[in-house]
Amino acid sequence: MQYKNFVALRIEQGATFSIRQAFSDGFTYLGKNMGPYVGFTVVGGIISMIVSSVAGLIPFFIGTLAMQAAFSPALVMGYAIYNRKWQLNQNPEFGNFFDGFKTNYPQMLIANLVLVIITLGLTALLITPYLGDIKDMITDAALDPDLLQEIGMDILATAQQYWWTFVIYGVLMVAIQILYLQVNYFVVFYNWGFWESLEASRLLMTRVFFKTLLYFIAIGVFLVVGSLVTFFVGLLFLYPAVMLMSYSIFEQLAGFEGTEHALEDDLIVED
Repeated sequence: MQYKNFVALRIEQGATFSIRQAFSDGFTYLGKNMGPYVGFTVVGGIISMIVSSVAGLIPFFIGTLAMQAAFSPALVMGYAIYNRKWQLNQNPEFGNFFDGFKTNYPQMLIANLVLVIITLGLTALLITPYLGDIKDMITDAALDPDLLQEIGMDILATAQQYWWTFVIYGVLMVAIQILYLQVNYFVVFYNWGFWESLEASRLLMTRVFFKTLLYFIAIGVFLVVGSLVTFFVGLLFLYPAVMLMSYSIFEQLAGFEGTEHALEDDLIVED
């Protein structure tokens, strides 16, 4: 079935999700396999730091592109892949956390490369022209600490003068995050190509845009408060819980065969 037919039917069926259920599912899934999820969070974090360090040495944003498009999405999808295998009683192994690098990986790479290029393009257009001035001011302050207060006022004045640019940029970044939240799930679990996955996510998430925005706010508060209360040690548990909450949202919006929602092969749309 074509993605437009699938998305049209899901919307017709009342595509929505429950934030409460997402939180509940996230902690339930985490509790069932806490050891592997926490272990992968530690291992994945170490690997990410190493890759980020290497990527930072590569000039002309190539390292950033490689990190954000080729590495991070596949690593993050490990939580969902492991959980799905557990749901299917397939006795997942720790190595399955890295299956995102094998499951329809070329299409995932292209999809995320498109998103990274869009993000970098918007950054270059809206933010970079003003960051240069601010960077020069910070450099001057480092060279002459006596000017720190004066330069600090100049930086604040620059930010206030172009506040609308930063607001527009922030809104666009949030919109991109929401609209394309499901892209990698469609690529991995539905085996779709990059373009139909991008479009399917955009069309479907438009339906639940503001609810997803509330979810993002709730997640932000949850992570900040949880991290501070646990002196950041809790991130070892909070981060995988959030990743599994995202998986729950995909389950609620799209779903799998054998649940209340069906895979696209089981959906029939009348012309």
